[in-house]
Amino acid sequence: MTTQKFFPYAQQWIDETDIAAVSAALQEPLITRGPKVEEWEVAIAKECQALYAVAFSSATAALHGAYWAAGVTPFDRIITSPNTFIGTVAGALTVGAEVDLADIDPQTGNLDVDRMLTPRPRTKGKLVFVPVHFRGDPLDMHRFSQTIIDPNAVVIEDASQAFGATYTNQKKVGCCQYSDMTVFSFHPIKTITTGEGGMVVTNDLNYCKQLRLFRNNGLEDGLVKKASGNYHITSFAAALGLSQLERLEAILRKRRSLIRLYRKLLASIPHLTLSPEESDERSSHNLFVVHIDFSAIGKSREEVRQALFDQGVGTQVHHTPLYHHPALKKSKASWDTLYPGMESYYPKALSLPLYPHLSEAHVKKIAAVVAQVLA
Repeated sequence: MTTQKFFPYAQQWIDETDIAAVSAALQEPLITRGPKVEEWEVAIAKECQALYAVAFSSATAALHGAYWAAGVTPFDRIITSPNTFIGTVAGALTVGAEVDLADIDPQTGNLDVDRMLTPRPRTKGKLVFVPVHFRGDPLDMHRFSQTIIDPNAVVIEDASQAFGATYTNQKKVGCCQYSDMTVFSFHPIKTITTGEGGMVVTNDLNYCKQLRLFRNNGLEDGLVKKASGNYHITSFAAALGLSQLERLEAILRKRRSLIRLYRKLLASIPHLTLSPEESDERSSHNLFVVHIDFSAIGKSREEVRQALFDQGVGTQVHHTPLYHHPALKKSKASWDTLYPGMESYYPKALSLPLYPHLSEAHVKKIAAVVAQVLA
């Protein structure tokens, strides 16, 4: 059926065009902070229908920059999802801000908008909402924005997994219609890649200026106003991103077609369920997460993962709940009460292989292995 022996859960797709673009950039006079970086920023802003874009060395750095630009202090409160990578809140924790977690919908893995709370900020503090578009499925940002009762709240979308996705109104994630800033990741497992890399898009010129200041050590006119760090990307990373951007629509079509095939092949497997499909044609499908009732099949998640691995199918678990991390850890006794959605979702979650150069034959083999292991 296929000659490939192992299928990782995710993988970059680099072709000869990408290699040529990077090679050409390496031969330019400036291989960092050169014109390619600005060209990359302009291209992303245009793709997202936003006014400004600022490139960073990673999405974690970009998120940190967004917090910095928003002036987040220890007096402020961040509200986000527990179902995300630690990079979502790392920048906020660095400055000592308080991090609150809102529960998720266990079917989608996204924030449960109906249960969103907007607690009053502390005196002198502000609220910063950081909705996460899990798996590349956009949260309903129109409904989300209606839950925010504080007119001074800041909204930063963590769209690390959602580049190329669209909202229900067909506008691009990143247009910043519902937020002050939106952050993307261009890590190798994302929709398109720059190797490592992130981007913040915004329609606010002041935020744009602050983001550029943060990226460049806090330097302005040769003097440091407020120290930050060096978070630039290279020109050849930007060249790779520009090359990959040319294939964005083809990549999205392929990911969506693979999801349709997966749904068809996995639909009849007992004790395995899939996320709702209403956003399938709008999602960037960064991850393919299935939900397995491991207790019903009499096998632990690690036993299933090992059995799949032994037959050439790589998996991953997304994500370890933020409240499990020591930096944010809450009493275990409170998890079920505070986060019933996350506690329902997490024990059953398993990410299966999904990347644009998987073939239909590959997906059929993977699905057959999953059916066999879960039998």
